Amino acid sequence: MSEERLDRLEGMMSQLITMVGNLHNSMSDMQKDMKEMQKDMKEMQKDMKEVQKDMKEVQTVQKEHGQRFESIELRMDKMETKNEFRHQEVLNQIKRLEKDQDFIWEKAVRNERELEIMKRTLES
Repeated sequence: MSEERLDRLEGMMSQLITMVGNLHNSMSDMQKDMKEMQKDMKEMQKDMKEVQKDMKEVQTVQKEHGQRFESIELRMDKMETKNEFRHQEVLNQIKRLEKDQDFIWEKAVRNERELEIMKRTLES
């Protein structure tokens, strides 16, 4: 082989070795990046599990509050029903008192008339 050819082969080999070295360095960097990404992914998964746990706790609290709210609503409905019943009773009592008052006024007026008639009869 000629010297020139050997030099070219040597240059090509040198270039190939450099490329393989660069490729190897790139692969090392990529592996490091992959490890970091895997680490980040594990942290993200851990965070996601914590978020899911928190969400379950929030849902539990919401259910408890919902049950309490329903209980309060039920009590308020009972109170409204009771108050409406009492209101009707009070109105009925007032109506009875009004009727009694009207009756008493009528009786008082009738008695006054009869007294006036008796007075006039005695005076004459």
